[in-house]
Amino acid sequence: MRFDISALLNPKARPLLGLDISSSAVKLVELTANGKEGYRVERYTIEVLPKDAVSDGNIANMDGVVDAVKRAWKRLGTSTRNVAMALPGSAVITKKIIVPAGLIPACHALNVATCRRAPLSMSTPMSRA
Repeated sequence: MRFDISALLNPKARPLLGLDISSSAVKLVELTANGKEGYRVERYTIEVLPKDAVSDGNIANMDGVVDAVKRAWKRLGTSTRNVAMALPGSAVITKKIIVPAGLIPACHALNVATCRRAPLSMSTPMSRA
């Protein structure tokens, strides 16, 4: 599966959901392209999270957060499934690697596999990054 950021910036792009998970609530907003004028908010909703579901910026109660996102999506009443969310830099782990030119076509497959297994790939010490 390939992600193309230009699809997000395309004026003819499909509607997009913005998702924000804070310490107290889940917020969803549906945006549609409004030609040259930019984007228009179609609808939004806020669902309260269970107490301590998010603690110190980390999700402590995954089931509670998932349930809140599902309730928000259902309450929004949309069929849109394209979602955009932001992550703080402190929550992202990056690792630079040098790839020989002949392997560049295989990089996309490597990137997808790494993304799917990211929570399980923390066995490599960061000092070796």
